[in-house]
Amino acid sequence: MDRAADECIAGDILREFLLKHRAEVANMVMPEFDAELHDRMTREIGYNEGYDEGRAAGIAEGKAGTVCDMLSDIGPLPEIWRGRIMAECDTDTLDAWIRTARRAENLEEFLTKAGLVM
Repeated sequence: MDRAADECIAGDILREFLLKHRAEVANMVMPEFDAELHDRMTREIGYNEGYDEGRAAGIAEGKAGTVCDMLSDIGPLPEIWRGRIMAECDTDTLDAWIRTARRAENLEEFLTKAGLVM
């Protein structure tokens, strides 16, 4: 703030006003910084972001587990496919896989219709 005021005064921009009311302008532009409030808000934002990410990961994991359970009901589910399904994080893809698994008669049909094999 001081540098900006100095430049304005030197450039004759609001010179008289700034010379007379410089402290008031500084107080208006730069309110007192509350480090404790800043730290608290930063922690809260970080917590909320972490919570949201964790919640989304949990939802995706639950949906992937549902796909695996449904496929296990129609036959053996090899670990390689269980791992691939559990690694999926996109909930729209997992929703589509749940619909596909519901209609599939066997693993091969699911894999083909889900676009996991050609």
